[in-house]
Amino acid sequence: MNFAKLQLPRIPDAVAHQIETRILEGSLKPGDRLPAERELAIELGVSRPSLREAIKKLVSRDLLISRHGGGTYVTDRLAASFSDPWQQLIEQHPCLQEDVLEFRHLIEGSAAELAAQRATESDLERLEQAYVKLDAAYAVRTIAVPRSRPTSLFT
Repeated sequence: MNFAKLQLPRIPDAVAHQIETRILEGSLKPGDRLPAERELAIELGVSRPSLREAIKKLVSRDLLISRHGGGTYVTDRLAASFSDPWQQLIEQHPCLQEDVLEFRHLIEGSAAELAAQRATESDLERLEQAYVKLDAAYAVRTIAVPRSRPTSLFT
């Protein structure tokens, strides 16, 4: 009988995943300083070299900023926009994908409702012009219609 080989995560990868999870849950917020290396290694039950490797991985992905002699911080760029590190987090955490879609559904629906309620005459004219152009383009088939849905959550 043959058994499949188990694929166990490397310790630094598991540590990086744990820190990512803390960022996603909000227990680590943009600008927060990570605990001292020795303290965090004890808390996570890993060696300091494994922790350092995990931190380097997250620094390279722009999730953390490491200042020599000044500590390691969660990047404040996360608050500004969804950048590549956030896209990677979403891809690696399937539960978050549903949360993002639900969030977009709520926000985009509310935004559309408010836009409709607050539209000025010039807004309505611009919408009408855009609709006429779109309708004309579909009539002559000058717009390529995508055959499949985009795979990115942000398109």
